[in-house]
Amino acid sequence: MSAVERFWAKVNTSGECWEWTAGLVPDGYGSFWTGRRNIPAHRFSAMLHFGMFDRRTVVCHTCDNRRCVRPEHLVLADHKWNAEDREAKGRGADASKTHCPAGHAYTSENTYVIPSSGARQCRTCRAERDAARRASGVRRAADAEYQRRRYAATRQAASHA
Repeated sequence: MSAVERFWAKVNTSGECWEWTAGLVPDGYGSFWTGRRNIPAHRFSAMLHFGMFDRRTVVCHTCDNRRCVRPEHLVLADHKWNAEDREAKGRGADASKTHCPAGHAYTSENTYVIPSSGARQCRTCRAERDAARRASGVRRAADAEYQRRRYAATRQAASHA
């Protein structure tokens, strides 16, 4: 039996979503053994449907069902699009937070969304921080170190998404 035949034998196509019925990884995505390595089941389905694509390409579920492998429910995207989609649907890690650490409400007027990552920033805190930086006349080493740590944390989070 070929890998493609083995793959489809593990899919339940009776519903709107075609659900993976075999092994799952801890975060709920299907896992398929190709005969050489394990690959996320939805990525294998996308490769069968769309052809080969770059390893950095993200396969996103438009149905938000991690077990779904139906090609019509999958879209090829980049990490930025995936993060924006996740935030727009209220599934991000910080999506349930209604206020910034300083207590300001995350409203549409008071929230800045970082284009590269989709992360939220409080506009009030950002304005206060920028004003303090301008008043000091120089960028303090502590600010530079904070930005370096924040950038590293953002990159790490993006690589795990």
